[in-house]
Amino acid sequence: MTHEHSDGTFVHPQAEMIYNDVEAQIQKIKTQLSKQNPEGKPVHLSTIEQDKNFEKANMTHIRAMAGMFDVIAETNPALAQMWHTVRPNINLDPTPEEQTDIEQQAEQHNFQLFDDINLNN
Repeated sequence: MTHEHSDGTFVHPQAEMIYNDVEAQIQKIKTQLSKQNPEGKPVHLSTIEQDKNFEKANMTHIRAMAGMFDVIAETNPALAQMWHTVRPNINLDPTPEEQTDIEQQAEQHNFQLFDDINLNN
């Protein structure tokens, strides 16, 4: 995984926080779905469903960081200049069409990964 070193430690505290948030959300969803399952069997989320949860949690962190940079930029002219150049490229609120495109790209990426490691055979 790209968020961990080979010894299992996280590359950055923020990476660990995002990972833990996503894992907690996935467990919550699995618990809810298991309770709804008439057979009472545990429910497993697909890679695509897990990716969607990661994107949702990651976007929350991106919004928080963007807000933080907005505040810092108000008092730091050098950062403000750089931030105002980068800020328009951060799409915090995609349109429904953009969200559909993001999800389709993620799905295509997953299928390509599965093909690359021969799991789609």
